[in-house]
Amino acid sequence: MADGTQQRGITRADGVALKEYLEKQLDSQAALYDSRLAALEKATEVAAKVLGDRLAGMNEFREAMGDLSNRMVTRAELMVQLDKVDIQLKDLRKSRDESAGKASQTSVIIDLGFGVAGLIFGIIDLLV
Repeated sequence: MADGTQQRGITRADGVALKEYLEKQLDSQAALYDSRLAALEKATEVAAKVLGDRLAGMNEFREAMGDLSNRMVTRAELMVQLDKVDIQLKDLRKSRDESAGKASQTSVIIDLGFGVAGLIFGIIDLLV
């Protein structure tokens, strides 16, 4: 060679060593990717479980809300019940007013009885 360096060819021993080196590199890369794939699969399983638990919780909440809405009274049903209560309240007021009127009438009759008795005693006293 013109520049003084000696160009050397690859010998059989160098080829075997290079082959072993490359095989080790490929094996280590394969092991690395296998471990990464296993970790990714495990992470996917954990994420799927967490998501499943979350969805189950959401389904329970949705069912609870459905049960709650099924037990709630509708506006129309409430208005019917309020109308019934209003009618009963009016009947009670009317009954109370009638009772108060009867009590007043009874007082008038008793007072009238005492007045008549007093009048009778007065007339008897005048005659005697």
